[in-house]
Amino acid sequence: MTEVIGICGRSCSGKSFVSKELLKYFDANRINADMYFKKKPKRAYGDFKNFDTIDSLRFDLLVSALKNLTKGKPAKIVSEVKTEIPDKIIEPREILILEGFLIFAVPEVLKFIDKKIYLEISDENLIKRRTARARSKYDTDMNYIKRVVLPNSKKYAKIQKKEADIVIDANQPKEKVLKDVLDFLKAFQ
Repeated sequence: MTEVIGICGRSCSGKSFVSKELLKYFDANRINADMYFKKKPKRAYGDFKNFDTIDSLRFDLLVSALKNLTKGKPAKIVSEVKTEIPDKIIEPREILILEGFLIFAVPEVLKFIDKKIYLEISDENLIKRRTARARSKYDTDMNYIKRVVLPNSKKYAKIQKKEADIVIDANQPKEKVLKDVLDFLKAFQ
């Protein structure tokens, strides 16, 4: 049976870094819930599509993959962001690392997660990291960040931290965050 480790947190909290690094320590699959963004989310903010709400992701497709993997069956996952097409088959492994900024806020997803790790980040560091990565206008437009990203992420953070088994300070250097995550996981081995 596959054990699912959930890595959750607000934008730019280090979820991808931690989940990729965990692959060096565990023979695991990794699913990034960001791949499940809809092509056209229902909500908008000015000229921007609002990707910072639960209804902006295809959690139905993610749940389908989680059902199969946790039953020991292969699953089709979405490997290209905003395609909504499960296009890659993965075989089940002992561990699945699931990362995403809303995965603890969706009961249908949450029920599959065995260990729940929440990475907490301040508004200041979220803004600093998001503008530094600058992959799109969604990362650099301060109106969008302050009026959409911050309020939505705070709203969901309250819900998700309550579901977490541990909340780790992601304002620390990333190596320390990774050590804290590994220490938490070692307690179960």
